[in-house]
Amino acid sequence: MEILRRHTDYALRAVLCLAASEEQGQVSVRRISEQTDIPYPIACKLMQKLSRAGIAAGILGLNGGYTLSRPPGDISVFDVIQAVQGPLQMNKCTKPSKPCPKQPDCAVHPFLADIQNELDNRLQKTTLKDLLTGGFRSQSRR
Repeated sequence: MEILRRHTDYALRAVLCLAASEEQGQVSVRRISEQTDIPYPIACKLMQKLSRAGIAAGILGLNGGYTLSRPPGDISVFDVIQAVQGPLQMNKCTKPSKPCPKQPDCAVHPFLADIQNELDNRLQKTTLKDLLTGGFRSQSRR
């Protein structure tokens, strides 16, 4: 089972397309679809979600399209994932809103909670700019 859903992968590709085109102004959904191999109807729905989440901004009109609402260095991979699929969870027991009922006797929970924290931290620290420039690679060596 994949951790990231297909639409989340598409959303990451779409925002990277916007980030790479930042100096050219807004990008049409058609162009996003063509450049990223995202089916056009799905690209339309994803851009609406990303816009509602404050990651992308839509410009209406004949020459309309989308831009990032913030600089690529200010948008994390975590932000995009949250906007499209919600939080990633290792297991039910790692949900902050529902503490594990088996604690403190569970030997598995601390391990899963540690992995969850590492995953969340890495996704929050990695920005679109990092993905564009390859800066995420240096984080894995820290």
